[in-house]
Amino acid sequence: RSVNYLSPQIQNELINLISKEIKKEIKEEMKKSPYVSIIFDTTQDIAKTDQLSTVFRYIKIKTDEGDRPVQLVIEEAFGGFLEVESQKSEYLSKMLFSIS
Repeated sequence: RSVNYLSPQIQNELINLISKEIKKEIKEEMKKSPYVSIIFDTTQDIAKTDQLSTVFRYIKIKTDEGDRPVQLVIEEAFGGFLEVESQKSEYLSKMLFSIS
């Protein structure tokens, strides 16, 4: 009997675990940043479902051995897609504040 560690369930579990770690790392970098912006855009997928895409842009400060700032780097991270149920500003603003 052979064991398959690449079943769809295992693949999805690995993707989810890696995704959580990446998001955690990005959050930590953003917490250290003096400036953060969130970019929202809505679009329709192939099934005509409205989706909200999120992109986070922030400043990463690189330091030397003495912890002195030596370079500012603009980082950009794709946050993902969220299904949009309404185009009303109240609904979209609630979505904005629900992103963690």
